[in-house]
Amino acid sequence: MYTSHHFTRNTSRGLPAQAGFTLVETLVAIFILALTIGALLTLTAGGFFTIRYAKNDITATYLLQESLELIRNDRDTMAQKGKATFSDWAEPYQNNLCDTLGCMVTPYAPDGTFMATCPSGTCYAINYDTNKRLYQYGTDGSIVNVSKLPTGIIRTTFVRRVTVEVFDTSTPYALVTATMTWNNGKNLKKLTQSMIITSWNLQ
Repeated sequence: MYTSHHFTRNTSRGLPAQAGFTLVETLVAIFILALTIGALLTLTAGGFFTIRYAKNDITATYLLQESLELIRNDRDTMAQKGKATFSDWAEPYQNNLCDTLGCMVTPYAPDGTFMATCPSGTCYAINYDTNKRLYQYGTDGSIVNVSKLPTGIIRTTFVRRVTVEVFDTSTPYALVTATMTWNNGKNLKKLTQSMIITSWNLQ
């Protein structure tokens, strides 16, 4: 039994006609592709922001710990020298109004003056030295507010304020509180750490 087969041929080349995408199908495919790419870009950007915010949180934590350990080390150093009282240790902090206005401290002060009063209770922002990879105030490590930063020094949004409240009881002690504020994008963040300084080995 003979069965005839019919082909639709392209009249210009004599080839079978092939079905293609319609305009609607092409637009739908482009739309889906655009949505996919947009979602990937949003996810990537969100990841970058999360990493940056996490880095800022870690940096703020370390800078707070640095200030607390510096004050603890100051107490220990004075105790090791001997013949010092708790009042001798606390006096510089009180003179710098660390109990009321708050003060700034730094381990990089070249002349040993590692604390300064926050003017009107407003502390300076900490700068970042890209060459030394240090967070400090002045370019020489001192606590100064540099109006024009040289090349390699970046002004951050990290503002650290330290308070030292002295309690003269039968066993004197001090409550040391370090507070850091900084900007994460448009959001102002705040972190606080505290510790108790006792009269350990001080008369």
